[in-house]
Amino acid sequence: MTSHSDDILDRVGFRRSDILPLLAEAGIVVGDAEFVRLGRTDWSDWKLRLAVADYLTDTEVAGALADIDLSAPGWLPDEVQAELSAWESIVRRACGSGSLRAVAADLNGDGTPRTWEIRLSDLAAWCASRNPPIPYPLPGNPLTAMPTTDTELLEALAAAERERDHWKSEAQQLGAIRQQIDSLRAEIERLRAEIRAKDDKAGKVTAELERLKADALTGKARTTALKIIAGMAMSGYGMDIHSARLEGIGEVVGDLQRSGAGVVEKTLRDWIKEAATIVDPPGKDA
Repeated sequence: MTSHSDDILDRVGFRRSDILPLLAEAGIVVGDAEFVRLGRTDWSDWKLRLAVADYLTDTEVAGALADIDLSAPGWLPDEVQAELSAWESIVRRACGSGSLRAVAADLNGDGTPRTWEIRLSDLAAWCASRNPPIPYPLPGNPLTAMPTTDTELLEALAAAERERDHWKSEAQQLGAIRQQIDSLRAEIERLRAEIRAKDDKAGKVTAELERLKADALTGKARTTALKIIAGMAMSGYGMDIHSARLEGIGEVVGDLQRSGAGVVEKTLRDWIKEAATIVDPPGKDA
């Protein structure tokens, strides 16, 4: 409830969260002492009130997450109501699944919960366990408050175990992703080595082709060489290069070997036969 002194502060443009701590420092406590204890902040008064509650309902949690003051007078615009409903659905599903620890405070006729009650420490633990984490929507941090009873100690231990399990799961997932990355890196290096080997092989093949091209007789040079071979075989050894038997080729092969220019008979025979295709037989009309 807003007091008369609060109305005065509002009219002159001051915030309670700014003025009340200053008055408290001077020994003058005005209004809710818990507001003063929380110190000078920029938090809205309605969130400061929720922050000192023993528990919140699922609707209050949804309002805090959506930053909607449910205690404000008037109706909520359609878009604000839609945002609140979306968060209510998320919170209630979390309560029902157990990921957000809560107590069913009121039941419908069919036994389903109408309202959930949620302790602030459980809300803070649930926010931290989300992926990505949800910022805790209220002032303070219930997870850092020291438990004062055995029940609170057990609840804090359970919340810590849930958070530990969450981060353990995150670490396992990161470890699996790291293994996949290492495996992909190894495969990339293998493929790079294979590409380098193929590039080297292709380079060698290209060099060999260039060498063969350089060594090969083509065009007029080849024709001239064939004419010289045909002329030497016909005039020097009296061979009939147009005959199918090519008699006397053995003598030519022997002379070539003795002169240090040895070739096999088949190679010489192939060249002479090719020469016969461009040199006409003696006595043939041009």
